[in-house]
Amino acid sequence: METFGKQAALGIGTYATSKLNALNKQIEKETDPAKKAELQSEAKNWAEGGAYRTALHAAAGALGGGVGGALGATASAVSMPAIAAQIDKLDAPNAIKQALAQVAAAAIGAAVGGTQGMASAVNVEANNRQLHQDEKEMIAKKANGNKAAEERLTKAACYAVQCWAEYPENSKEREAAYVSVMDAYTLKDELAWVQSQQKKGQFTYTNTQQFVDYVKKDVKENVLPALGNSLKVATGGLSAAGGYTLCSTTGIGCIPGAWMIAFGAGNITEGATGLYNQYQGNGAPGFNPIKQAFNQALPGNWGRIAYAGVDFGISILSMRGQVPLNVGLADGLGRPTSMFGVTVSKIDNPMLLPFSKLPLPGGTGAVVATTGTIVKAGEFGKELYSEGSKK
Repeated sequence: METFGKQAALGIGTYATSKLNALNKQIEKETDPAKKAELQSEAKNWAEGGAYRTALHAAAGALGGGVGGALGATASAVSMPAIAAQIDKLDAPNAIKQALAQVAAAAIGAAVGGTQGMASAVNVEANNRQLHQDEKEMIAKKANGNKAAEERLTKAACYAVQCWAEYPENSKEREAAYVSVMDAYTLKDELAWVQSQQKKGQFTYTNTQQFVDYVKKDVKENVLPALGNSLKVATGGLSAAGGYTLCSTTGIGCIPGAWMIAFGAGNITEGATGLYNQYQGNGAPGFNPIKQAFNQALPGNWGRIAYAGVDFGISILSMRGQVPLNVGLADGLGRPTSMFGVTVSKIDNPMLLPFSKLPLPGGTGAVVATTGTIVKAGEFGKELYSEGSKK
């Protein structure tokens, strides 16, 4: 009982934090004010001190009396039906009951098999892999042409290796592959067969597979978002600096220049706040005030589409804007720009190193400008495709 209580408390924290992170990501993408407010209210319930998190702790305590007899010498697949019956008797919302079933399974796994059991039972944090072809063939042979039996065996095997956890929360792929704790209760015979095959080396999760998945997960959840946020800060700074140069060169240059400054500042803010959120550990996307203004001004997803379209258009215009010719300190007699007031289009202007003001290889500026425009074109196309696919 004491072990169950400690592991249940740990599992509640893990589960609630994962739900909070998933909701924060949904909130960032949601443009409908009513739906956004609903998601924000739901997120508060899973935050520290929130109603759901507090209720889970209380429910886990109330559940404790029914767990003692259920644990005995049985594994979670056997004991959980008894615990499920106790959960159903609780006077609590369905969200709490579902979460408690998940946490109870994890706590039992830890009580029986230590922290490794805990890790394998909490599916929101579990490592995972897909079924191998030879394992699928074993399942088909065991089912002997019975499609219903083959489906049940596949579910049991998928539950054993957590084959849905690699997919994003609320994705169609995750929903299609997901096997809940409650589903697993009905697969006792199939799970027993899977466990017998695990002793022969099948349906297992090797150290090598764990390491590879850990790296993949770390890259996906930490490295790539950090690189993306850093890139937003860098490109936002270049955009703002380029806009300032256009504005200071010619009056007409301020038409795209002012927009470049505004959008660049927005990207800097989004990248910086995204990095800060990562540092805080909540994984929420950064805040872009310009993008937010577009979302509030236009209904549905049209704000995101308009923002991406304007950003793309500005990028194209800026490449043709006239700016002072960069010549480098060595070629400009101690000046980084032409002493004769020569101007060239931004895409044709040589790039200089930030501090030394020495010129970079020819064509670097064109490559940087073109690459930035292509990226923005891709973002605009993605938003258009996303909207079109809903129809």
